[in-house]
Amino acid sequence: MMTVADPSIDLKELSTTVVGDVFATMLQSEASPSQEPDEGTRYPVAVSIYFAGDWRGTLLVELDYELAFTIAQRLEDVPRPESVDDYVRDALGELTNMFAGNLKPLLPEGTVMAMPSVTHGGEFTISVVGAKTSSSIPFDSPHGSFRLTLVEVK
Repeated sequence: MMTVADPSIDLKELSTTVVGDVFATMLQSEASPSQEPDEGTRYPVAVSIYFAGDWRGTLLVELDYELAFTIAQRLEDVPRPESVDDYVRDALGELTNMFAGNLKPLLPEGTVMAMPSVTHGGEFTISVVGAKTSSSIPFDSPHGSFRLTLVEVK
């Protein structure tokens, strides 16, 4: 389990609330924890934001193309993309920033966030060097599935 400034905080519950609120507010949609485990599911798009300072780790959002294109269409107010373009990258970075920004106040005070990075394509692996713990939550939405993972580096 991730070490937070207030140890009584349930990060799974908080993540679920943050994701639900961001989807409702920014996408006029919903997202809720999946009832099905997604172990082994490989998503073609991943967005990561790294934390440094008093707490070190990563927030990783992995999703399918269908959801990535819907997010871009709604956040960027553009016609539905058909590939991962600048609109998709910007929208996914913004969405992940919203998730991370809502989680950051719960981390120790000296924690800072980096800019988001987007990876997409066929086979890729994202490894966080020194990662010791993680919490991963699969989500479903009407537009596709995704997974949110918090990784702490000791």
